[in-house]
Parts: sequence; structure tokens; C-alpha cells
Amino acid sequence: MKRFLLLLLLLSISIALSAEFLVEDELLTPEPSPKWGGTLRLVLPFTPESFLMYGTLDSSTYSITMGSMFSPLVEMHPVTNEIKPALAKSWTVSSDGKEVTFHL
Repeated sequence: MKRFLLLLLLLSISIALSAEFLVEDELLTPEPSPKWGGTLRLVLPFTPESFLMYGTLDSSTYSITMGSMFSPLVEMHPVTNEIKPALAKSWTVSSDGKEVTFHL
């Protein structure tokens, strides 16, 4: 029984360590050149109270507006947690670290 648990533990550790190499950006965006336009269909557990993000505390409203309508300046890679450009092409940080300038 201990041997089986040890083998299971080693197998799960090896899969977890190799997951970063298995998942690449191509898997996150399967098409090499995504198409603009079309129809966006969302399946939500609740009807949003409003599409105005400010003044609502509804999670459905937040997921629609922040996830689909607004784009961030930078985003984090879901596997490596590396910060990558989104709307901002690049950014510079001041020498004291108190100011960040984004270049669009």
C-alpha cells in the first residue's frame, strides 16, 4: 500500500512539474490568426443586474464587463505567471519604483 501511494505521489509530482512545458500559448489560442467579429455567447449562472460595471456587486456583471468588454494594459500568463503586454506594447518603471509608464 505504501509503495502504491509513493508511486502515485511521484507520478502526480512529475505531471505537475511537466505541465508548464505541455501548455503553451498555442493551446490557449488554438487559431494562429483569430478572426475579429462574430457572435459571443456566454453561459452565466445568473442574469446580470446591469451591464454598467460601476455600482453593481454582481459577479455576472463583473465577469461580462471586465472579461469581455474591457482589456487590461497587461495580463498574466496562466501557466508561468509571467506578466505579458495586452493593450500596452511596453512599460518602463521609474528608478524609485513608484511610477510606471505604459506605452500604448
